Amino acid sequence: MSTAVPGLPRPVVLIGPLAAGKSTVGTELARLLDVPICSIDDVRWTYFDQIGYDATEADRCFAAGRTPAEKMAYGKPFEVYAIEQVMAGGRHGVVDFGASNSVYDDPALLARVAAALSGSHVVLLLPSEDAATSARVLEARLRAILRAKGEQVGPDLLALNAYFVGHEANRQLANDIVYTADRPPSAIAAEVARALDAAMRRSGA
Repeated sequence: MSTAVPGLPRPVVLIGPLAAGKSTVGTELARLLDVPICSIDDVRWTYFDQIGYDATEADRCFAAGRTPAEKMAYGKPFEVYAIEQVMAGGRHGVVDFGASNSVYDDPALLARVAAALSGSHVVLLLPSEDAATSARVLEARLRAILRAKGEQVGPDLLALNAYFVGHEANRQLANDIVYTADRPPSAIAAEVARALDAAMRRSGA
C-alpha cells in the first residue's frame, strides 16, 4: 500500500490520456499542497532496466501490432513494476502517470496497479465528459505540442490516444474525474485539492 509524505494524508495520482495536462496540473498541485512530485515518465527506465526491458523487442512489437493494445503489450508488465516501485516508496505527494500507465487489458496487470494505488487518491483528467469531445480537444493539443517541436501528429498516435480516452480501466482506477475544459492549471489543481479534502472528510481521515 502506498503512503503519503508527512503532512498529506494520502498520495494524489493523476491519470489520463496524452495531452490531458497531468504533468502541468501535477506541478501546480504539488506547489499548492507543498509536497514533492514524481512523474512516472521521468523514472520508469530505471525500473524497466531492473527487470530486463528490451527496447529492440518493444519497438518490434509496437511496429507489428495491429491494435493499440497489441502495440503496447510487451511493455505493460514493465509499467506495472515501475508503478509498484514508485508507489511503495512513499516519497511523493503527487504522482503523474504516463498516458499508458493506467490502461490495461490484462485483468491481472490491472489488479496489480489497483493494489499499488490502494491508499492513494486517483484523479482522472479529461477535457470533457463526452469522449468524442475529449478526443477532439486532445488532438488539437497534441498537434499544437508537436507543431512547436517541428513535428506532426500521425494517425497511429491519434488512434492510440483515442484508445486511452475511451478505456474503462481509467475509470476503474479513478476515485474522481475532473473535467478540465479550457480552465487554467491553477483552477484544475484547486479542484483536485478540494476533491482530496472531500475524500478525506468522507473517510474520517
